[in-house]
Amino acid sequence: MQQFAMSEEEAKQLAMYLREITLYTELETLAVVTKAGRRVAFSSTKGVNIDPDLLSAISAVLLQTGIEAVEKLAFEPLFELIVRGEKGIIVVTDAGPLVLIGAGVKIESLGHVVSVFRHFGREIASLFSKK
Repeated sequence: MQQFAMSEEEAKQLAMYLREITLYTELETLAVVTKAGRRVAFSSTKGVNIDPDLLSAISAVLLQTGIEAVEKLAFEPLFELIVRGEKGIIVVTDAGPLVLIGAGVKIESLGHVVSVFRHFGREIASLFSKK
């Protein structure tokens, strides 16, 4: 299994982006994964019990399914996927060669979360555009 290679500077920048997302949203879990579902970064608030590998794999599958759906319906490009359940929400955003994932239980403003994710998805895509 090949790891996603990044420089120390890229790792620091990615960590900064994740900290900023945490400041601007109520999401308890954040992850960055490859399109194949391999975890690049993961953070979760204390007490949250989410399996990072399961979240990564499920989100990669959701993104691929979403991409296929918008392509077949000529709605592309896909910006994000939102999955809502009674007890939580998952937001999956394309980030170039990577996927940005957020999960939370109580979201005050979904529109705000989507806006923040779009912004940082573009930032992450730009950071890793040569990968």
